Amino acid sequence: MEAPAAGLTRASLALGLVVGSVQGLGRMAAGAHFLSDVIWSALLALGLAHLLYHHILRPGVRGAANRSESAMQWVWRRQNRWITWLTLLGAALVLLALFVTPHGKPFSTQVDLGLLPQSPRVLEVTAAAANIEIVIGDFPKSQILVDGELHGFGMPGSRLGTSMAFRSAPIPTLSYRIEEQGWITDLSASATIRVPPGDLQLIVVRLHQGNIQVTDTTRRRVLDNGAPQIDLHTDAGRVQQPQRTTPSPSADSRR
Repeated sequence: MEAPAAGLTRASLALGLVVGSVQGLGRMAAGAHFLSDVIWSALLALGLAHLLYHHILRPGVRGAANRSESAMQWVWRRQNRWITWLTLLGAALVLLALFVTPHGKPFSTQVDLGLLPQSPRVLEVTAAAANIEIVIGDFPKSQILVDGELHGFGMPGSRLGTSMAFRSAPIPTLSYRIEEQGWITDLSASATIRVPPGDLQLIVVRLHQGNIQVTDTTRRRVLDNGAPQIDLHTDAGRVQQPQRTTPSPSADSRR
């Protein structure tokens, strides 16, 4: 089997990389794959193609079987061996970094509103990828309770965590963040935030990816009265608004 022309080889490689990259970006945009899925599948495909081409098909070697091997052919074959080992080593290192180093843990946070300088009027919740459930109920008015779990894979030294911050100007705001440091892939998180109505006027949730659900369990159905208001947005996911009750007609109106 004769080796194909160099120009055809380069064009085929470029076409494969372009098509694979476009498909990978499309799957990530659709929310079907993470970046790590695209990386390891690309390494696997390139590695298998290299092994099949140079160690099974071996173009140019069969045709020269009856001829003495030239010095250039010998150097080329040794170079292919190094490329093969380096490809396998790179794939192993990437898989080790992405999948053997897990990050994350369950978390629980209790915020004592009485210790803040002011009673917050706004609650902000932000995350890159998470499923957030907001439960507004008749809980103790001095506490906000957060329970959930973080999970992801990444490079050693990366970190997943949560943070809480309060700012008093221009509007007293309590900000809760699910955040990452370093390179984290396959990030997923879930959190249930139990909120007393108290003096809150607005609840804001912002996600890049994930679902949002709000439930009103108060006896007075405070969300039906518009206090607090809710502002929910996710770039990729669904938002489940609280079910609002329709007041039943009074006895006088039925007469």
